Amino acid sequence: MKVLQRIGLFGITGLLAVHTTAQSSGNVCQVVEDSHNHTTLYEAIKTTDLTKTLTDAGPYTIFAPSNEAFTQLPAGDWEGLKHSESKQELTKFLSYHIVSGKYDEQALRDAIKKGNGSVKLRTIAGGKLTFRLVDDSIVLTDGKGNDTAIGATDMDATNGVVHSIDSVLLKK
Repeated sequence: MKVLQRIGLFGITGLLAVHTTAQSSGNVCQVVEDSHNHTTLYEAIKTTDLTKTLTDAGPYTIFAPSNEAFTQLPAGDWEGLKHSESKQELTKFLSYHIVSGKYDEQALRDAIKKGNGSVKLRTIAGGKLTFRLVDDSIVLTDGKGNDTAIGATDMDATNGVVHSIDSVLLKK
């Protein structure tokens, strides 16, 4: 039931995000930068070495947590990670939201169908995300077993695609 409630709520905000960000152009890093719903993510990316990676040829698919998603982390977790003396931990954390290859919405749906209802994709951090359909929404499950619906899809970039999600993904 919780997943269905989140899908409904995020479906509305996701549509708004599609309208405001679908016109973006440039690489995946620039698409995140141009999105008013992903300023927290962009600021975090800028403090790591991922900026160089995400401006390369790719392709990459980013499952981009909204600004609101970062506020849902336990108190102090995000602040501690973002202000960590080691960029390595923040880089690993953010890399768990990125997969190699371009997986637009249709490609994800096709992979789920081919996988008989689910598909696992490896992140550039080495973890796995599981994707499945719930009603007509694509839901992904992180390493901790948390579910999140993909809201705004197919924010195209020259080197991949960005999808908006309403949760921060956590590795096992």
